[in-house]
Amino acid sequence: MRKIILASLVLSTFVFGCKKKSNSTTPEETQSTTTGGTPSGPSITSSTTPQATFNLDGVSKSYISNNNTIFGGSGSSGTGTGSTSYSSDIDDGNSVTYINISKGTLTYTASAPTDIQYEAFYPISSIPYSVNAANGVEISIFINGVEWSTSKGTANQSGSTFNITEKVGYTDLTSTFYVKVKATFSCKVYDGSGASKTITNGVYIGDFGNI
Repeated sequence: MRKIILASLVLSTFVFGCKKKSNSTTPEETQSTTTGGTPSGPSITSSTTPQATFNLDGVSKSYISNNNTIFGGSGSSGTGTGSTSYSSDIDDGNSVTYINISKGTLTYTASAPTDIQYEAFYPISSIPYSVNAANGVEISIFINGVEWSTSKGTANQSGSTFNITEKVGYTDLTSTFYVKVKATFSCKVYDGSGASKTITNGVYIGDFGNI
């Protein structure tokens, strides 16, 4: 199993420990939910391949995990005791992240959220964009090492959408609980100078781990 510490390449303004973990073990599926009409592609299961497809300024992009050169990963960033943001990404298994989706912030009273709390943190619904995923989602893509994020520039997301259309909760062989989600999205991403790119027709399937 691959374990790495989130590098600075992966977006985060959170100041406490970051954790990241790939999910390559055989899972035990516990629950599955689908809603919102007929989603694109087949219904997901715990073993559905992590992937992201979208149009970037009209150019088609596709990243599909092959467990060789492209992987699905998940991570967490604490903002204080009992308060955590979680992320899911597609990366090269080394130092290059292609797309990262963060969702925050989950607050809990124990040392970690229960599996029930964690599954409920990913409702099948529309979720707003939020700067640094403080109270919603943040999307970052990386082009030639440059981060383009919904949180940079003007962070204007008027007309943008992010919808979780399916999810399935499962526990892997290390007893880690995951929620695999299928989400559709459109948004604007900005670089450090304020230049923007438009993402449309996005579909993301990936794992968020209770780690």
